[in-house]
Amino acid sequence: MNDMKVVIVTGAGSGIGAATAKRFVNDGFNVVLNGRNERKLQDVADAIGSENALIVQGDVSSEADVDNLITQTRSLTFLLERPSRVSTTNGTYP
Repeated sequence: MNDMKVVIVTGAGSGIGAATAKRFVNDGFNVVLNGRNERKLQDVADAIGSENALIVQGDVSSEADVDNLITQTRSLTFLLERPSRVSTTNGTYP
């Protein structure tokens, strides 16, 4: 991953999460792909260009997994908790 903006996408292994990750990469972001199934995350990384993706397998309902996710993310621009809600350092937006 390069030094561009970084976005964490949870639930990135399929569906809206995978589509969201692809969109962010297309818009020039690096993505941290997070989800419970590492194989599915790898498939998404391969599809969007693994040079733009970091896979961090985990479950966001686990505090230890979230700590690991944040630790492995070098710079945090947006945290996409779920496709309908975005948290930033300035607040949460629906």
